[in-house]
Amino acid sequence: MAKNNQEIEVKATFQDQQAVLNILQPQLTFVNRVSINDTYFSSGASMSNTNNLVRIREINNDKVELTFKGKTVDTNNIWQRTEITTLVDSATNAKAILANLGLKVVSEYQNAKEYYDYNGLEIVFARFTLPATLEFMEIEGDTTTAVAEVIEKLGQTITVVGEEIFDVFDRARNNTAN
Repeated sequence: MAKNNQEIEVKATFQDQQAVLNILQPQLTFVNRVSINDTYFSSGASMSNTNNLVRIREINNDKVELTFKGKTVDTNNIWQRTEITTLVDSATNAKAILANLGLKVVSEYQNAKEYYDYNGLEIVFARFTLPATLEFMEIEGDTTTAVAEVIEKLGQTITVVGEEIFDVFDRARNNTAN
């Protein structure tokens, strides 16, 4: 959803998705549900938000996006970074191009996402199955103020988290590498 090539989002955990959805009613609109396979490339050695990343995203096995994700600026766990996305015809060819440029695969993910619109903000519920099981939500908007307002509205139904939420992925990648 990055507007003007800027992504502003927060990640949060939740105990009860329906409770979160209920708080955001009636301004909440279901957008779609998708199955996603992501492959991340970097010149760095990890998925750390201190690295620039390039993502190949295959959506529902019929749409392919190429995304540049810049290094993240983290302000109280509200992440902001440059994000530029375009459609490509072939995931296989895009991956070959990145490999030939010297970028290395740093991670692969499989997940399902449910997208909602809340007064122009994007609310996403993500359920990852690879490289490990993880469930969280994202709140993404045009400004940190708009994102912070939704965090406040949701109150105790969510817990805002930082990059540490992805430690489960790092552990899973390290276990498969050994």
